[in-house]
Amino acid sequence: MVRPGDLVISVRDLGNDDLHIVGAKGVNLNEGFAVTHHAYFRFLRDNKLDIKIKHLLESVNFARGDSVEQVSVYIKNLITSSKMPDNIIYRIFGYYQDIKAPNVTLHFFIVSGDPLQSSILREQIHGISGEAVLFDTIRSLWSILFEPQLLLYRHNNNLEHLKTGASVIVEKE
Repeated sequence: MVRPGDLVISVRDLGNDDLHIVGAKGVNLNEGFAVTHHAYFRFLRDNKLDIKIKHLLESVNFARGDSVEQVSVYIKNLITSSKMPDNIIYRIFGYYQDIKAPNVTLHFFIVSGDPLQSSILREQIHGISGEAVLFDTIRSLWSILFEPQLLLYRHNNNLEHLKTGASVIVEKE
């Protein structure tokens, strides 16, 4: 079971109570781990991205597609170029070493109070090899939360952008 503050957790420790946090894929795996939404929010806070993103979102003209696109690109670049906090790196690296897999598959799961957000984008799956690529891909998956379609959806449905998180499931191939 995922507890508040769990940044990374083995899939063996996940239960049906965690479906809303890691999805069915995370709960039904035999080998792998989940980088939880807690890690995502810690990443934002430690890099002060939550503040930067909030200011950028305040500048968007949601009636203009080019404005939404421009802010989306900028936020995604901030996320993909920011440093992963050391405490998250150590945990991910430890779990990655434990599963002893040269290749892994990453699955992206949106964590929010609105289940429709997950249906807006097609399932995001990435097969990768190596620790450096793993961290880059996790950041890239987190940045998906700021795709223009999701920005518009949250805006149109009065959902807070920075209350939507994401878990990344790392599955041993």
